[in-house]
Amino acid sequence: MGETLLIRGGTSSVGMAAMQLAKSAGATGISTTRDKNKADFLKQFGADYVLLDDESLTEKLFAIAPQGANKILELVGTATLKHSLSLVSEYGILCMSGILGNEWEMERFEPFF
Repeated sequence: MGETLLIRGGTSSVGMAAMQLAKSAGATGISTTRDKNKADFLKQFGADYVLLDDESLTEKLFAIAPQGANKILELVGTATLKHSLSLVSEYGILCMSGILGNEWEMERFEPFF
């Protein structure tokens, strides 16, 4: 099975550009949005799957990628970072490069535990 990329904050300009790059590299693209009306829009930009970023996101992601996503691009930021860490596969890579959630700090975050 090939690489999977989960983009949290997929409707942002960075998210859409990242999806197109991932697709050109042959990855399976999974994008999230909080607005179900934007699903078709994200698919037009190459997303193989669009997941509503709600309380069922974990279940929906693991139905697609049972081991978790190989790569995660976290654009929402600290508001969803801890949750995203639970979605990445063992030896996967998570890159946080956005703060769309407008939360700049995380309480009690200890990345080495």
